Amino acid sequence: MSNAGTNQTTGDSNRIIGGRAVRWLVTALVGAALLGLAAVLALELSAWKRLKEIEDAFVKFRPEIFYVGNELQSSITHMNGTLLHFQLSNDAAQREEFSARSRHLQNLIAKNKTQLRTAEERTLAEEVENRFQKYLADTGPLLDRGVVAVRRDSAARVQSQVDEASAPLLESTARLSAAQQRSLDDYAARSLAATKSVQRTMQISAVALIALLGTIVAFIYRAFVAPLKARLDETQAAVQRQHRLASLGTLSTGVAHEIRNPLAAIKLRLFSLKKETATATEKNEDLAVIENEINRLERIVKEFLQFARPSDPVLSRVPAYPLLQDVQALLRPQLERSAIQLRVEEANGIWIDADRQQLKQVVINLVQNAADSIGRSGAIILRAREGVSRIDGKPAPAVILEVSDTGKGIPREAEAKIFDPFFSTKESGTGLGLSIAARIVELHGGFIQYQTQIDRGTAFSIVLPRPTNNGSTNTPG
Repeated sequence: MSNAGTNQTTGDSNRIIGGRAVRWLVTALVGAALLGLAAVLALELSAWKRLKEIEDAFVKFRPEIFYVGNELQSSITHMNGTLLHFQLSNDAAQREEFSARSRHLQNLIAKNKTQLRTAEERTLAEEVENRFQKYLADTGPLLDRGVVAVRRDSAARVQSQVDEASAPLLESTARLSAAQQRSLDDYAARSLAATKSVQRTMQISAVALIALLGTIVAFIYRAFVAPLKARLDETQAAVQRQHRLASLGTLSTGVAHEIRNPLAAIKLRLFSLKKETATATEKNEDLAVIENEINRLERIVKEFLQFARPSDPVLSRVPAYPLLQDVQALLRPQLERSAIQLRVEEANGIWIDADRQQLKQVVINLVQNAADSIGRSGAIILRAREGVSRIDGKPAPAVILEVSDTGKGIPREAEAKIFDPFFSTKESGTGLGLSIAARIVELHGGFIQYQTQIDRGTAFSIVLPRPTNNGSTNTPG
């Protein structure tokens, strides 16, 4: 009895010790889980803070500040061509254009030289400003001189004088452009490195969550990691896209500079040849063809530059319905020749904050694309409506301008590329129309979306923040 009692007591004691061990183990696991969760939360908070800093820097990012050198270089070349044309034609409008361009460049330098990112850029901007004043002084006599005889030797002599006056200035602007490109590359590299650092932090937190507990991992991942990773991917994609666009902007200004120089020289020679062959009808026809092709090249260059460096919109309160009616009045006669109806649904009382001309350009582009999709015999409907859409990642009141058609629809293989620059399904298209439209709407704080069905039609929607009654645009803060 005694032994049995002792064994029982010992057994109870062992069970008590075992129960305490389990409770301590559970407590330790819970404590470890809480500590791990706290560590994960700290990582998450750090990542959110860093991501917010990246987003704030991205919002404040001014890509146009990197193009001051390129714009100066392109404008000086344009001024040289204007001066040559004035010398050969004595056209007062050319003198005024030269003066207006010089005032614009002086304002551009004064406005931006203190805002440049590096000391090297600011020093070069000072040098450009000084050499620009010297350039104006050297070219002043050419503006006051009368028209020269239209001969190849005189034209070449004037061009030589202009080139000599502008050479030091162009050399300085070229060095400023190179310095700005290095600054842009550095900015892009640091932005990408920062986003990758945040991404590494996110990956570590995900591994820590998995190690703690399956249910905690699922909850934390769904509540914090997945949305943050999605935002991070969006931010990284936006930074990479901005870098590509910025590089394209640099390329475009360089290409435009290289194309405009020979174009200016060709137009100069063409002007001389037209004077010499004024009575030769057959030769004049050839010269007309050449002139048309030169003008076409200039239009392509202009479109290229418009995509790379769209001008900032000048916003004002605009009624949506009259804007759509303007587009209808402009395009309906042309579309009726192809048996395409262009209708506008009534939408009085709907207003938007927009640059009227820029937004009108977007709607015209979408209508022309719709007409190309229809070909012949169909309908295009323009409408404006109010609704709610996700703007800057949050639901917000919106105004939606729709362009719907009864065309062929967008092929599935083309859907992912329709907003890419230089992608076009039309043989004569440059592939920049939708890209320019998307960038204009983006500068208005909105975006373009679409729905399409093969052989049934496509509806493009321009989504813009809806203005509030007090005159400010209602966008999420």
